[in-house]
Amino acid sequence: MRLDVKVSQIAGVSRNKALQLIESGAVKVDGKVVKKKSLDVNEDAQILVSVNKNSQKLTKINVYQQNLTKLNKTSQKLTDLPSILFEDEYVVIVNKPAGLITEPGDSVRTLTLQEMLVDAGKIAPETESGGVVSRLDKGTSGVILFAKTDVSFDAFKAMYADRKMHKTYLVLANGKVANKKFRVDAPIARDKKNRIRFSVSRDGKEAVTDFDVVQEYEKFTLLKAFPKTGRTHQIRVHLASIGHAVIGDKLYGDRSAFADTLDRNWLHSAALEFLHPISDEKVIAESKLPSELEEVFSVLE
Repeated sequence: MRLDVKVSQIAGVSRNKALQLIESGAVKVDGKVVKKKSLDVNEDAQILVSVNKNSQKLTKINVYQQNLTKLNKTSQKLTDLPSILFEDEYVVIVNKPAGLITEPGDSVRTLTLQEMLVDAGKIAPETESGGVVSRLDKGTSGVILFAKTDVSFDAFKAMYADRKMHKTYLVLANGKVANKKFRVDAPIARDKKNRIRFSVSRDGKEAVTDFDVVQEYEKFTLLKAFPKTGRTHQIRVHLASIGHAVIGDKLYGDRSAFADTLDRNWLHSAALEFLHPISDEKVIAESKLPSELEEVFSVLE
């Protein structure tokens, strides 16, 4: 396996970050600094990664040893692998539960969905971006797609850019909306006051979401959301910006009784539809509401 791929797995960072670590001399293989990113390494190689190269005292947080990391994470991989909704040699579509992070990152210290799929042999880590085409927030459940080859990865990215990937979300929002069908067309940028949040901003990137009302309750509205772009927290930000925060979403202003009783956002990726990049056949993947979201209806009715 290539060194940059292995470092990405060990340190839980992106491929780009792994390349930076290798080039900066922060990676040792069998005790020697190696800067060749394409080096093939054996499974039993001793690999040390210093995330903070300037630190004189290396800790468990910024040093990763291949075998220990593998043991810590593989104890979960089989039992925690979510159900597969669709799979062939080019794509795998997964039913992600809430609470599971999509892919490794600099601050991620738990097993991610992408790593589970790699461990299970569903995707190859050397695939472009580790096969990650799009992401779901940690607190969002449902349909998510991964590419198995570089060819399908490029095709799926093009579909998203051309708005040929049709996504449907179910979302329970605070209050009653004015129209049965409406669009929020408002650019989104990272919030300047709180870096965890995103917000509507004239300086942001284009963001468009269509909404249909499914059911109205006394103080809440069940909606279908059809995002036309793929900005981080897009549906959550758009609903909050018009005064209808997602139930359970304290980050974006939910103050309902569910804010403290529902340990996730009431947001579910219900369906994904697209034309297969190789066969050109229509693929439709659907995910039922998880029980914790279904149970909310019993309180509303």
